[in-house]
Amino acid sequence: MERFIQIAGLLQLGIASANFFAVRMFRYHEAMAPVPEAVRQVFWIQNIFIVVTVIGISLLCLVHPTELAAGIGMGSAISGFLAFFWGLRLGV
Repeated sequence: MERFIQIAGLLQLGIASANFFAVRMFRYHEAMAPVPEAVRQVFWIQNIFIVVTVIGISLLCLVHPTELAAGIGMGSAISGFLAFFWGLRLGV
């Protein structure tokens, strides 16, 4: 089970890194140019926090797979949150 959690961590790092290519691919700077400055700032901050969150989650999976797989205490709570987080993202 721990190996699968570590693989998930690597996949999540791939997803986080894809966000860096998305900036150029989707031309964020051009697309956001007509938007008010405050909305642009919120957009960038939200994107940064999403990337930081995904990197943090991936590091948890890579560094603490045994605790996440144990099914008790904090590891269980974090695993439940991860299932909810990725399930929600998949649904959206």
